[in-house]
Amino acid sequence: MAETFSCTVVDKKNNVNEVVVKILRPDAKAHMERELNFMKKAAIVADLSPKQEKTFLNEYKGDLPKHTPRATEAGFLAQLSEIEKEFNFKNEAKNIELGQEKYQKKDDKVKSVALYENIPSSENYLVMTKAEGITLDRHINNIRND
Repeated sequence: MAETFSCTVVDKKNNVNEVVVKILRPDAKAHMERELNFMKKAAIVADLSPKQEKTFLNEYKGDLPKHTPRATEAGFLAQLSEIEKEFNFKNEAKNIELGQEKYQKKDDKVKSVALYENIPSSENYLVMTKAEGITLDRHINNIRND
């Protein structure tokens, strides 16, 4: 979906900053949209009897017909709206800001990325400060092993 790069940025005052740039792959949305129709069909079929499934798959090879979603499909569609949010880094930027507000002041041991203020985020890229320390996974493993 995206790639990240570790970069060095020099600001107008010649301050050197280590940042991470996250870039949405140009084809990520297209890949998702290609697979969506298949996933929607699979969710519909999950709620059908074998006979209904065969009829449905034979009749609807292209776009889906208008219909009232059943349980599996309705659940999938609800999750889909959350998945689609992942393709807009402005949403991730908001979450980073919320995390900074909520957690950064409470525990000096826990660090997280912050948005790099000199380069605003967009739907397709995000510039963050590097979070020094270890990953959350490594921290949890260290606690388990102690």
